[in-house]
Amino acid sequence: NAPRLYDLISPRTFGVEAALYLAVGNTLVAPDLETATRWAYDFSKRWRVVTLDGKLIETAGTMSGGGNKARRGGMRLASARSTVEISSDDNEEELIERFSKQIEEITVSIQESRT
Repeated sequence: NAPRLYDLISPRTFGVEAALYLAVGNTLVAPDLETATRWAYDFSKRWRVVTLDGKLIETAGTMSGGGNKARRGGMRLASARSTVEISSDDNEEELIERFSKQIEEITVSIQESRT
């Protein structure tokens, strides 16, 4: 009993129905993300589902949209963690230079990932 997006749209221009159907197809409209997830995955066929607040689940399983504020930093790579061992023999100035270089490389990497 899920409504299709196509059935909820009433185009003002005659003759655009085919293009409209091509764009939205059998996309279902769900009231919330929990319902959308259930409709998208819990049946023998995968469905494209959009929520009333704009979240979209594609048939391939990708999710997008639904927010007005971008979130960053939610994922971390295990390989990005590193440990540093410092002995009493290490030169303080060399350590500072090495760490400064690493910080610069990480900063550049972060800036590149944001663009």
